[in-house]
Amino acid sequence: DPTPEAREEALTACDRALDLMPDSSMALGYVAHIQARLGREDRAAATRARLEAVGAAKGHLSPYYMAVALCGAGRIDEAFALLDALTEEASGTGWLLPVDPLLDPLRNDARFAEILARVGLAAPT
Repeated sequence: DPTPEAREEALTACDRALDLMPDSSMALGYVAHIQARLGREDRAAATRARLEAVGAAKGHLSPYYMAVALCGAGRIDEAFALLDALTEEASGTGWLLPVDPLLDPLRNDARFAEILARVGLAAPT
């Protein structure tokens, strides 16, 4: 577990990332994941809501980055539902599935291997 100081440093870095990229689905998804993992579900929920708003403004919510955000909050079934949706669309993020460490909590679930197969990727060995 990170120290309280390391947690605060990470949260400050997250705030800075959002200052630099306020409308980035990638930044919002990853920051929401980190906030949830650091026990700041209040901030993570607000960041997820912001990700949804950015998606609405752009006319498309990234299922990948929302799945990353939900995975950090331990909302595994919801994350899988979004990754299922990812397999139905042409997305530039599917290649991240086998290598993104923030999705590690999903890897031991049989649904993850099924999703990898559907996007034409194999799990790393």
